[in-house]
Amino acid sequence: MAKSDHGIRFEVDSKPSPSTQQVFELFQSAGILSPKWSIDRLNRAPEASSIIVCAWHDMGLVGLARVITDFAWIGYLSQLAVRPRFQRRGIGKRLIELVVQRMGDEVSLVAHSAHDALGFYQAAEFELRTNVFRIERKK
Repeated sequence: MAKSDHGIRFEVDSKPSPSTQQVFELFQSAGILSPKWSIDRLNRAPEASSIIVCAWHDMGLVGLARVITDFAWIGYLSQLAVRPRFQRRGIGKRLIELVVQRMGDEVSLVAHSAHDALGFYQAAEFELRTNVFRIERKK
């Protein structure tokens, strides 16, 4: 657990984990909640996740990074969200730093960015690559 200058508490694999309702509200406020996402899917995701890093302010969830990794080669940043009123304070970058630290130096981190978040990922030292392929989900 670590604190930032803004009174934010960061927890890697925090226990207890944030509730599905807290995650739902965070994603909704950050504008990343897709109409295709259900409460059931949000409930299943943490169970299959390798790393979850949370940012808390008082008792409220203000940021979250969720990663799937093998801890040997690759990690996929499946979800990253910060509440709008807490953005531009370094919280997203700190979430990523804690993920990378937890994965170790041998593991690459990849992310699929929303178009309007490209600048954030580039500022967070991700390299834009053109050789990433995707099969779109049906639901």
